[in-house]
Amino acid sequence: MSRLKPFIAAVVVAAGLLGCQAKKPPAPPPPRVEAASPQVVQALRAAYRTQHPNCEVGQVIALRSADRLAAVNGVDVSKMAENQIVTLIDAHEKVLATGVVVRVLPDSIHVRYDPEPDAPRPPAVGDIMVRF
Repeated sequence: MSRLKPFIAAVVVAAGLLGCQAKKPPAPPPPRVEAASPQVVQALRAAYRTQHPNCEVGQVIALRSADRLAAVNGVDVSKMAENQIVTLIDAHEKVLATGVVVRVLPDSIHVRYDPEPDAPRPPAVGDIMVRF
């Protein structure tokens, strides 16, 4: 029995040390997505058109993130065409992704996008699309 006491004591000490290790802090929450209001979209549209009269500015209304597809409305679809290059930005004009128009519908367009490597977050519903 006297031989078992040191072994039991060692097991108890080891279990206590392993059980007392600091837990990993929880992962930070994902960045909050602030959808652009209609007023922000309209203001950006007006501002961009002073420098680029033929630009189109719309808003992301749906995403299929797994396929990197975004549906965008609020653009003049008669001025949009497949294979045009577009940029997706947030309400603060931070670039989130670049993309290409893959489909033009009567009231919206579909864009296949590639997220920017240093973007603060991936595109989300409510973000803004710009075609210069």
